Amino acid sequence: MGKQLDSAGLESNPRSVKPLSKLDVQPNLLRATFQLTTEDIKKLRESVLNYHHPAETDPTERLNLSTYVLACSYASVCQVKARGGDTDREVYFVWSADCRSRLDPPLPPNHFGDTVMIYHIVCKAGDFMQENGVAIIAKKLSDSIKRMEKGLLEGSKERLGLMLSLGAEVQRISVSGSTGIQFYNTNFGWGNIVKVELSSIDRAGSFSVMDAGNGSDRRIEIGVALTSSEMEFFDSFFYNGLEIV
Repeated sequence: MGKQLDSAGLESNPRSVKPLSKLDVQPNLLRATFQLTTEDIKKLRESVLNYHHPAETDPTERLNLSTYVLACSYASVCQVKARGGDTDREVYFVWSADCRSRLDPPLPPNHFGDTVMIYHIVCKAGDFMQENGVAIIAKKLSDSIKRMEKGLLEGSKERLGLMLSLGAEVQRISVSGSTGIQFYNTNFGWGNIVKVELSSIDRAGSFSVMDAGNGSDRRIEIGVALTSSEMEFFDSFFYNGLEIV
C-alpha cells in the first residue's frame, strides 16, 4: 500500500497537490455527448424491475434505482461492450459520493472541504455484456450504495492504492459529475450556459453524467472520450439498446 501511494507522490507528501503521474491522456481520443430522456430513464427502471422482481413489502430488498444509478449502469454497459474482448476480464467501476450529509454527525451543506469519497464495484466483463447487463450492474451498484451507507469510510485509504495498482489487463471505468447538480443552471452573469464538458473524462476510461434539463424536459447527458472504433460501437450500443428496452 505504501509503495502504491508513494509512486503517486502521496505517501511521502500527503498534502502535495502534484498531479498523479499515471493519469496520462491518450492522443487518439474522440469526445461525444449522448442523452437519456425522462422516458428513457423510465423504461430502463421498468426493465430492471421486471428482471429482478424485488419484494416491495421488504424495504431491504428494494433496489436503489435512482436516475444516477440507471444512467451509470447503462453508460458503463455500453462502454464495456464497445471495448469488447475477453468476457472474463475484471472491470472496476469507480464512482464517488458527497459524504457531508452521510457522516455521523453530518456536516452542514455549506461546509467547504473535501468530503467526496470514491467507491467501487468489481465485475466480470461478461456481466456487462449479457442481454440483461444493465439490470445486473444496476443491482450491483444499488447493493454497493447500501453497503456504503453502513460503512461510509471503510476501506477508503486502501481504495486509492488499489486503483493506482491495477494492471493493464483490468478495465477501469470511473464516472464524473452528478445527476443531482444542475450544471446548466449555473449563472456566471454571462447568460445561459450552452455546453458543459468535464475535462477529467479524458483519463482512465471515465465518462460523465449530468442533469441538462428542467421539469418535464429533463435530460441526462453522458459524456464519453473513446477511440474512434470504440466510439462507433458505443454509439450503436447506446441508441440501439434504448430501442429494445
